[in-house]
Amino acid sequence: MAQKRKPEGVVQKESEAAPSREVTWRAAEYEYTEKSVVWYLAVGLAAFLLVLFALWQRNFFFAVFIAIAVVVLITMGRKRPPVVEFRVSEEGVTIGKRFSPFEQLQGFSLRERPGRLHELVLMRKAVVAPFIKIPVDAQAAVRVRELLSEKLPEAEHKESLLDLIAEWLGF
Repeated sequence: MAQKRKPEGVVQKESEAAPSREVTWRAAEYEYTEKSVVWYLAVGLAAFLLVLFALWQRNFFFAVFIAIAVVVLITMGRKRPPVVEFRVSEEGVTIGKRFSPFEQLQGFSLRERPGRLHELVLMRKAVVAPFIKIPVDAQAAVRVRELLSEKLPEAEHKESLLDLIAEWLGF
């Protein structure tokens, strides 16, 4: 009996390929915290006092820097995060259109935060910006942990002082 052969150049469909395991979910790129009027007043007052101090010291560059920094801080504080698709597969992690293969990662941590989305922290093999923080719901977190633990070691992530200040400021 003769075997049927596929014509050359035919691309195999996903359904014919070996099944791959992956977890996909959509979430805001980062957790947005609504800023109150008090927050804006506090930022404005702090900036005003720092500008006064800079002018008293005759440090005009610092005064300009503070003015620019407060504009950026307020602008970033009002910006809502875009919704992004996240995917963890057997090849790596995809955030939106950016793919990070497991070879570029050295570990992960999954922080459970009651009343909020959990946080997946990927530890990159990089000196600059070594951590990628991804919001993940509780159901997806279980499957993500299973898949990642097969490829990467799970390690405890300790928040830096900058992380604590950013969270205190509502970022």
